[in-house]
Amino acid sequence: MMNLALEPECSEDVYKLLRTEKRPYSIMVDESNDIMCEKECAILVRYYSETQDKVTVGFVDMPVCNDAKAENIFNCIESSMQDKGLEWSDCVGFSSDNCNVMIGKNNSVLSRVKAQAPHIYSVGCPSHLVNICAKTAAKELSMSPEELLIDIYYYFEKSSKRREELKQFQDFCNIAQQRVQKHCPTRWLSLGKGLDHLLNQWPAFSSYFESHSDNQKSKDTQKRLADPTMKLYACFLHNVTQCFDKFNLIFQNKTPVLYKLNDSVEELLHDIASRFVVPRILRENTLQELDASNPEIHCADEDLFVGFLTRRHVQSEETLSPNKTKQFFKDARAFYVKSFQKIQEKFPMRDQVLTNLSVVSPENQDDVAPQQIMALAERFPNVMKADARERLHLEVLDYVSTNLEAMVPNYRNLPVDEFWGKLSKVRSVSSGQFKFVELCKLMKLLLVLPNSNCDVERAFSMDPLFEENISLSRLKHNYKKLVDVHAVK
Repeated sequence: MMNLALEPECSEDVYKLLRTEKRPYSIMVDESNDIMCEKECAILVRYYSETQDKVTVGFVDMPVCNDAKAENIFNCIESSMQDKGLEWSDCVGFSSDNCNVMIGKNNSVLSRVKAQAPHIYSVGCPSHLVNICAKTAAKELSMSPEELLIDIYYYFEKSSKRREELKQFQDFCNIAQQRVQKHCPTRWLSLGKGLDHLLNQWPAFSSYFESHSDNQKSKDTQKRLADPTMKLYACFLHNVTQCFDKFNLIFQNKTPVLYKLNDSVEELLHDIASRFVVPRILRENTLQELDASNPEIHCADEDLFVGFLTRRHVQSEETLSPNKTKQFFKDARAFYVKSFQKIQEKFPMRDQVLTNLSVVSPENQDDVAPQQIMALAERFPNVMKADARERLHLEVLDYVSTNLEAMVPNYRNLPVDEFWGKLSKVRSVSSGQFKFVELCKLMKLLLVLPNSNCDVERAFSMDPLFEENISLSRLKHNYKKLVDVHAVK
């Protein structure tokens, strides 16, 4: 039933739009990790569904690609696209993680994709980029609460006896019994939750390892838990991760939010800079031009924002020596400087598409300039044809001078993709023709540009192959059925 009925029907709805109706789409690609017998390459498409008035994601294929070279990955993608009848000429966006094999300038998957689709757009995955910035900045810290968090998890992971013993210490310390949180080093979003758990459970962990220092690993863990400086760094890192989590959660969204990227990066830069830069400097300078490494613009240690719990720990912990406290503030400052610099470096805030992409939101109607729209149309000549530019310009003039509430009631409360779906159905009173054909066509194209690579990573979370402790017999699955299950989902 799965092979013969459900999968072809679900897939055909996607392919009809993309193949027959020549709708613009983006392609999203990600590889599975190295722990499986077979490495798989998940391929998804992001397109605008006219029937649902929203951007949606469709599953294309998950071929095996054990040799993860750029040429092999690209061949897998191209073969899957040919099987589905998808044309490169309709592909407007590409998303993957940010490794060189995928998006490097030369000899990468993206360079091969651009050879087939010269006008394709790829900004990189914002979630991966901000993760790189945060992890690079964390290397400036003299102590690593992240490593402590990981070591504690793996100490308890395989031993039910240890976990049961830990419950006794949680009860003794009057702390809620909770499972030890796992932190994945490649997922910065999990660090904040893991540190929150670590700080809440600190007395129970400390008490447990004081009583169970029976090997070198547990002795090392006990020593770190007993060090007040380690807790100081954990408090600081727990506080600062909130800046990055706030940004990251925006681009985990399934709805179109790429038009918010520049403003979100500006806000993240301001959140970080306000913690260590003199306020007057921030008022007088643009964030993109700010030299964060200049010590003359930094706050003094007593004015450096490190979080309430961190500051309280500094003031109340008598065993912290002045030298360790001084080193901590030096490290905290270095973390802020490095994270600020990496964000400036990694995010292409002057990119023409990102600079003009705010026009997608109807909230910015008053600020829309025809030049912005025309520049975006010229960026995608494979979809926005030159002979339609004059009509597009006239539609923009009509749009910016129109009462949107009269045409799309309650539009402020609609998702942005639903708004453009409804506006595309508005007709001229005199001619009966659709009023905003070219403008809505362009906006729907921009909306299918991926927010991040999170959609394709979710494909693996649906895959039973990627459960922990899976048996070898389950690894020898029917590959075709797995692809069918993803297509139906």
